[in-house]
Amino acid sequence: MDTILDRFEDCARRFPDKIAFTDQEKQITFRRLQDEAQRIALGIINLGLFREPVGVLAQHSVNTVILFLAVLYSGNFYIPLDEDAPSERIQMIVQNSGMRLLLGYGERSVNGIYCCTAEQLAQKTENNELLGKVRKAIMPIDPLYAVYTSGSTGIPKGVVKSHLAVIHFVESFTKRFPLGSEEVLGNQTPFYFDASSKDIYFGLLLGLTVHIIDKKLFSIPLELIRYLNERKISTICWSPSALMILSQLNAFRAAVPDCLKRVFFVGEVFLPKQLARWKAALPGVEFVNLYGSSEIAGVCTSYIIPDDYREEDVPLGTPLPDMEVFLLEKQGDSYVRVEESGQEGEICVRGGTIGLGYLNDPERTAEVFIQNPFVKGFRDIVYRSGDLGKYDEQGNLYYVSRSDFQIKHMGYRIELPEIEAKTNCIEGVRKSACVYDRQKKWILLFVEAEPGSSLSAASVIDSLKLVLPMYMVPRKVQILDEIPMNANGKIDRVRLLEEFVPGRAKVSERKQ
Repeated sequence: MDTILDRFEDCARRFPDKIAFTDQEKQITFRRLQDEAQRIALGIINLGLFREPVGVLAQHSVNTVILFLAVLYSGNFYIPLDEDAPSERIQMIVQNSGMRLLLGYGERSVNGIYCCTAEQLAQKTENNELLGKVRKAIMPIDPLYAVYTSGSTGIPKGVVKSHLAVIHFVESFTKRFPLGSEEVLGNQTPFYFDASSKDIYFGLLLGLTVHIIDKKLFSIPLELIRYLNERKISTICWSPSALMILSQLNAFRAAVPDCLKRVFFVGEVFLPKQLARWKAALPGVEFVNLYGSSEIAGVCTSYIIPDDYREEDVPLGTPLPDMEVFLLEKQGDSYVRVEESGQEGEICVRGGTIGLGYLNDPERTAEVFIQNPFVKGFRDIVYRSGDLGKYDEQGNLYYVSRSDFQIKHMGYRIELPEIEAKTNCIEGVRKSACVYDRQKKWILLFVEAEPGSSLSAASVIDSLKLVLPMYMVPRKVQILDEIPMNANGKIDRVRLLEEFVPGRAKVSERKQ
């Protein structure tokens, strides 16, 4: 059985002079990518590290891909870090992971760790014997990378993925969506986000070209569209927030990305009215909603949006080939499967894409990576996502909410995302966020208005009264210029409570 490096080297043999990755300053062929990664890998090997975490300050560039591969060639696994993250967060990840080496293309000082640049490590690759010895020791079940996500306790948690899990995902995904080496992919997601791994490994394992798009272009929609067309980009997998920049600013009135064949989106809700604008501007393009979690490699479900789709909620769809996704409900000390349409349960995943667990955190790992409750006698791991879902009558899976977004208010069980979904359909609303003040027992709604909108708190409440029962109508609505996002690109609900709710102490103050 092979590893990521075996798959990558097969592409390098077949397409040695083909451009693998490009950014605004650099492009690199598959052959050169392999050579540069191996030169840096030798320097890491000579430091005596093996099967250890190595931090990488992840620029959104070709150079970062080189560093990722260099760490793998050295027999270690990488942890991507936002180079602009506060030193406190980087220090926290360093301590939690136990890493002893941090790599980058610029100087960085972190207490208690050896920091060096790629240039300092790079060596000539005549010592192929040493590289070959390490390569033989790398196993498919070895860690490939660990990505840190926000933890509910305030301490980041590092999810570890194996070579085997990522290979399994790529094989599963391409059975449903046959991406060939002729595809040209446009990457939007920064490399310290887990969602970027799909773009990276589609490129490395399938031999297609990946263009790393400068984030500045997303503030100039027409330049972004021109970039997509000039590079003949045929496939993108972006967050809905990035996609909606083009549709909200009406960029399609002036130009359209005329080489696109598939638009995948993942990570958050794509507002129906914005999705409709994309579909209207690009007839014939396939739009696909993907669902996954950092605890698995890639994604686990997909739903192709029909041309005549008009519903408010877009399904998560059905499991990818060779994956099992199902709903569980806990009853006492046991679990039961939820199979009836409309009934809610926790979304669970089983199969080869499941991560190895949380780095240096066996207790948290045991909470969500559980033994399959329906299998006895051998190890069979199921990942509990913490997301609530339900099936429709056609067997499509729908996302309902996070289990921790359920509240009980005035004797009713309420899903806060349901209030957000209704709010997002109101004319003039760009996005919304609903939170619950447990101290006052109030439902609070924050709304980001579209530019030039005359939206008011009163008009939002009046609109919601027409579509929601009174017990679900928020006690207070606040119009914001911009809804705050956290480091993972998701709505920062903690910050909303801290900054915009009078009398609420900040988390740091409450701990003192």
